[in-house]
Amino acid sequence: MLTTLTVLATAVAMLGLIDPGLRTMGLAGFAIAVVAAAAARSRGAGDLPVLLALAGAGFVTAAAVRPEFRADAPGYYAYLRSIVFDHDLDFANEWARWGFPALPLTATGRPPNLYPIGPALFWSPFFAVAHLYVLVTHWLGLRPWTPNGYDRPYLNALAAGSVGAVTAGGYALARSMAGYLALRQASMIVLGVILTSSIAYYTFVVPGMAHALTFSATCFVVWAWREAERAPTLRSWSLLGVSVGLVALMRWQGVLVGLLPAALAVHQLRQRAVRPAWIAAAAGLGVLAFLPQILAWKLLFGRWLTMPQGSGYVDWSSPHLVNVLFSAERGFFDWTPLMLAGTLGLLLLSGPMPIFAGASLAVIAATAWVNGGVRDWEASDAFAARRFDVAIPLVAWGLAALARAATGVLRRRPWTAVAAVLAAFALWNAGLIRLYRTRVFTDAAPLERLAGAQAHQIYRLFDAAASHLGPRARGFVYDVMVGEYFYYNVNPSGTIDVGAVDSPWLAEGWSGPERREGWPPFRWALYPRACVRVPLQGPSALRSFIRLRAPGRLPDQSVRIVCNGAPVGTVAVATEWTDVPFTLPAERLVPGDNVLCFEFGRSLPGEADGSYAAAVARVQLP
Repeated sequence: MLTTLTVLATAVAMLGLIDPGLRTMGLAGFAIAVVAAAAARSRGAGDLPVLLALAGAGFVTAAAVRPEFRADAPGYYAYLRSIVFDHDLDFANEWARWGFPALPLTATGRPPNLYPIGPALFWSPFFAVAHLYVLVTHWLGLRPWTPNGYDRPYLNALAAGSVGAVTAGGYALARSMAGYLALRQASMIVLGVILTSSIAYYTFVVPGMAHALTFSATCFVVWAWREAERAPTLRSWSLLGVSVGLVALMRWQGVLVGLLPAALAVHQLRQRAVRPAWIAAAAGLGVLAFLPQILAWKLLFGRWLTMPQGSGYVDWSSPHLVNVLFSAERGFFDWTPLMLAGTLGLLLLSGPMPIFAGASLAVIAATAWVNGGVRDWEASDAFAARRFDVAIPLVAWGLAALARAATGVLRRRPWTAVAAVLAAFALWNAGLIRLYRTRVFTDAAPLERLAGAQAHQIYRLFDAAASHLGPRARGFVYDVMVGEYFYYNVNPSGTIDVGAVDSPWLAEGWSGPERREGWPPFRWALYPRACVRVPLQGPSALRSFIRLRAPGRLPDQSVRIVCNGAPVGTVAVATEWTDVPFTLPAERLVPGDNVLCFEFGRSLPGEADGSYAAAVARVQLP
């Protein structure tokens, strides 16, 4: 009964993710799931209720984060939408709907799709739930969604699927550590590796890509590998083969994880612990699991096996091998530094688990080699080194080895220390995710600037807490943690040079600096708002102006000037460079940091958030 209640409550939590208007109901479902799971667990119900509650936590987290349907997500999802609604693999209407340029037709006369079909197949049950929900609520007139495959519940269903996959895969990875760590300790390591890596971003922020699913499938490979190592049978090897095939189905590069069973096969064949027929069966089942992709390639491109991006997509000499590991431009170890510790930690397993340690390091090295040869080695619009998704479950084992070694040295509360380290790196990763989402860092993240931006986010947290206590408390926090003031110890002229290469007074909503002939140095203010910081020792009226111009396609642009959340005026923006005057009233200003925002009335035609709203060169205070 309690397990059933946990299932139902978790389903409500998932519904709160699928329909963003039901987030409060989803949170209530999660609370009920936690209580029911705790009660069921106390009565010996096993791990299922706890797993359901963890999935519920993932659902409410994703709902709060508000997942984005962007980057490569449409390419993965297009299979599902086209098959269900159009009953074909012709993606022309999907590409047109999302504003993608038309690509040359393939040899079979169809628009190409460069992405794997596996994620769409995995998401299909969650998509079906969303579709049924939309159909019923649309028929009853209860919700605004239309059963067209494009509305938000369909897209959020991908998030529900990715959260569910990571929950199940994480559990399998923790179970693979049985005999090496207790389940609670292993679960801490697995949760830590998720929250300190790119998997957190691709589970909660952009879950419509393949990386969360590839991570999950690789977790099952590791679990199946351990089962085949402990007790080699036809069944265990068959599970291992299927798992490898599913990894490749989610993302073709995942086939590199096949180095794990290859190493085990060589070892067990030498020891006569496995029959060649079992290995052949595993290989056959792996190919069978990959068969949907083979069929999709045949239908789309006319070939059973192909590289849709073209034969020159990978330079097998791997010219960027070092960059994909050590580079401020999304390097695996730069953006997610705990991954370096986990990779080195695999060396500690060379004694007790030499085959697994060696094969894991080989998978990581092969992944780096292939990624270093890919044309867009930095992975384009990506958070961190997203293509190392197959390496992260292996890194988790390295972290487990480090944690076990550390607990042998620390005498008092060793696992508390491990948890503290994991939490610190998880907070760093969460901060970097926020900086990436707000476009503070989009490509390179220089350590010096990144550390400063992270420290500034800590200040903003304290500032937000102090704001509930009044202006004096906020001023005190600013004085203690920052202490810079216009007209006193910085910026005596009150000039905010928006177009400067590095301007410390810019907040959210700006493009990078740009130069054009005949224009002053400027940045684009992004729709809907762009903000600057104005630190003051004390409030006084400031007669100011902003130098800006609207894009040529926005002749009727307007800007509302907002100081510390309060509007102080709205003016039109011309398509020529103009100094627009405004006054910041003393009563709207506070001691310490003031936030001055420019909120624009229109975005570029056919575009929305993030489009260029106006070119801004300067904000001049008196």
